[in-house]
Amino acid sequence: MLLWPPLTDTQLSSVALRSWAIPSGHTQGNHNHRRDKPGEASCGSQIAKYAVVKLKQTTISPIPKPAPYTPGCLAISNAAIDRLPQVDTNNDLDLLLSLPETTWAVQQISSSKAPGSDAIPPEVYEHRMPRLMAGLIALFQEIWRKGKVPQDFRDATIIYLYKRKGTRQLCDNHGGISLLNIAEKIFACILLNRLNGHLEQGLLPLSQCSFQRHRGTTYMIFATRRLHEKYQ
Repeated sequence: MLLWPPLTDTQLSSVALRSWAIPSGHTQGNHNHRRDKPGEASCGSQIAKYAVVKLKQTTISPIPKPAPYTPGCLAISNAAIDRLPQVDTNNDLDLLLSLPETTWAVQQISSSKAPGSDAIPPEVYEHRMPRLMAGLIALFQEIWRKGKVPQDFRDATIIYLYKRKGTRQLCDNHGGISLLNIAEKIFACILLNRLNGHLEQGLLPLSQCSFQRHRGTTYMIFATRRLHEKYQ
């Protein structure tokens, strides 16, 4: 006989109904199963009727709605902003780019850098020819006035280099690098020098070692070890 455990208030799948409606000892391919006599129902049909009744009585609880978004849960209050130390506005950051800044940025660019889409190597800028530097400064100042860089400065040439491991036929053994124009790198270097000069005027705390020149993770590792030795 087919075991008939009591059904709980859970929804049954169609597969479960089909498997329970077949009496024990009979399968869908068995042609020797008997027909029900008048007034007699098989165990499988009784189970199927009971399952249909239970499915009609089953109530499905609605999906709970998410909590409403609170605008201030992920924002900083104005009171916290007011407690921050206020510094004077550095108007020197708005000045046009000068020749000394451009010359210093050209000296910082390594000669081993690969050129971008313009195919101008860094060695051309290292000679610092007067006409070249004058045109470069004029370009940078025009960008500074408009507040928008040209499309050539934003485009990059992506090439794939072999990592010297595994087979060359697999793409996973290659790494992609983006080649930018040297003029764009010089312009970015000028902006970085200005920002670093502004931040080094006591605006960053001593505990911040990231994005600072001559400081790295070794300082934080040393400080962590000293704290561990002191309070262990």
